[in-house]
Amino acid sequence: MLLGGGLSGDLLRRSRALGMRKGSWRLLGSVERALFRASIAYTSLKGRVVNARLVGLLSNIIGKLRADVRGSILRLGRSRALSLRGVFSERGVFNWCPPLGSWLEEAGYIFYLGATWRNTAAMFRCP
Repeated sequence: MLLGGGLSGDLLRRSRALGMRKGSWRLLGSVERALFRASIAYTSLKGRVVNARLVGLLSNIIGKLRADVRGSILRLGRSRALSLRGVFSERGVFNWCPPLGSWLEEAGYIFYLGATWRNTAAMFRCP
């Protein structure tokens, strides 16, 4: 937990365990993993990390560990829906297909857009 401007060892250990369960620990670089392990060892001696720069670096790593696939797919889908909305309104697609506007706002369709964008090879993606 964030205690008085610092990160506790308990939060770091729980975040590492979560990252290992989700598989996001493997996606970290070797320097990030080493920093995280060293911070856990440091907090076992001192209780918490209070250095602002280290807290910033560790918060970034914790964000990477807590990130999940569903969130990244939804983020991709939202950006794709926003770009499609711009292109479709430019070309007048909403005039002859009005339901398309509501589809671009549905969570299921946004997830579909993100999943297909993520699983399509980069050479086949149109910008």
